[in-house]
Amino acid sequence: MTDSVEEYEALRRLIRETDLTMIQWRNFNIDPDWYMGKIGVAETGEFLGVRQLMELIQEEFPQVRFGYFNPPMERIRGQYSADFAH
Repeated sequence: MTDSVEEYEALRRLIRETDLTMIQWRNFNIDPDWYMGKIGVAETGEFLGVRQLMELIQEEFPQVRFGYFNPPMERIRGQYSADFAH
């Protein structure tokens, strides 16, 4: 969903209008066909692909940094109250 042409254009507008400087990318870790069916989306339009979308954003907006901050396995295996509640 986030790599559709329509979403790409919306992201470009958001970056220009807000001077956004960082995007934290996350994946859904979910079957896209199942998800689209659950939210009732039948037509998705044209997709760029996430890699191409990120490259286009980086070319046009070099000030925008990308992050992806999943915790390391050592932290996941720890105690929730000590390792996640902060």
